[in-house]
Amino acid sequence: QFAPGRTPVGSPVVAAVAAAHRAETGAAPALRGAPYGSDLRLLVAAGVPTVHYGPGSVRHAHAPDEHVPLDEVLGCSRTLVRLIASVCGGPDRTGVPTTPGRCPEDS
Repeated sequence: QFAPGRTPVGSPVVAAVAAAHRAETGAAPALRGAPYGSDLRLLVAAGVPTVHYGPGSVRHAHAPDEHVPLDEVLGCSRTLVRLIASVCGGPDRTGVPTTPGRCPEDS
């Protein structure tokens, strides 16, 4: 029904998201394909390396008991802040400025 989309596991965007996740949680993220269609395929087809990252479980998506635990939403938000700071530069949680990274289009 949907065309597939794939970003290589060695892609810089995968490494950046994994590093932010690890910094926030202390654990490596699970890297796996998604068993559903999404707009990721459109971005990948346009040459934009893309990943799915977020809280919750696909088991609860679009179901009568659909929900996402608040602690997962907050943890994901903190991870995304770390990711943005690492790519764009900005203060970390200690207030110490980070060195700006290079945006993918600068590569």
